[in-house]
Amino acid sequence: MIKPGDKILIAGDSWAHGEWEHDAPNYIMKLNDTYGVTHNGLGQYFSDYGCEVINVSYGGLSNNDSFLKISETTNKTKFDYIFWFQTDPIRDMRPYSNTTFPKSKFELLNMQTKLLTKTYENLNSLGVIIHCIGGITKLHSSMNTFGNLIPVIDSVIEFFGSNANDIWISDWIRTDHLQFSHEFINELYMLPPPALAPEWFSPDGVHPNRHAHKKIFEYILTC
Repeated sequence: MIKPGDKILIAGDSWAHGEWEHDAPNYIMKLNDTYGVTHNGLGQYFSDYGCEVINVSYGGLSNNDSFLKISETTNKTKFDYIFWFQTDPIRDMRPYSNTTFPKSKFELLNMQTKLLTKTYENLNSLGVIIHCIGGITKLHSSMNTFGNLIPVIDSVIEFFGSNANDIWISDWIRTDHLQFSHEFINELYMLPPPALAPEWFSPDGVHPNRHAHKKIFEYILTC
């Protein structure tokens, strides 16, 4: 049970950072140059609750980036609770290359599973309990085989009433040097975008807002 005075680490991408302002159509490419955080989200609610919070999340981070930040931070400081927001696993393939990038939706899904399993292995190897939240991608069922990883919310998108796609169209779709076949592009764009309710995802329509983070915080307290 989380209590005031506990030391908490939060890690992940922009979804772990809080509520973001709007008005930048290319938010994926310009996230940290153009946007600003208007509310510190989960970290703010833990702080208001009386916890000591360190948030090492950053817009656009990959899952491997988050693992490295968690590893570095936990080597220096002991935490009572660690919360990690999972992002698009394909970001771990940066820098993107035509020779290694999947050529079909089937290959992309297989690559996602492989990359997520590697992330889970790395996080589990740290030897600390990590509470996991599915952000722009849903937690994979293979997480249940790793004793140090505790799934808290499988998918924030589903938590707030929308359907989470198997694939999140992330920054790789805008990488100019990648050459996608017409068939692959059609497969990707046949995926309906998740209908993210403004109540929970305004003002920018993509990131959970302060109200969503409060719900997440309240849910965590009941776990």
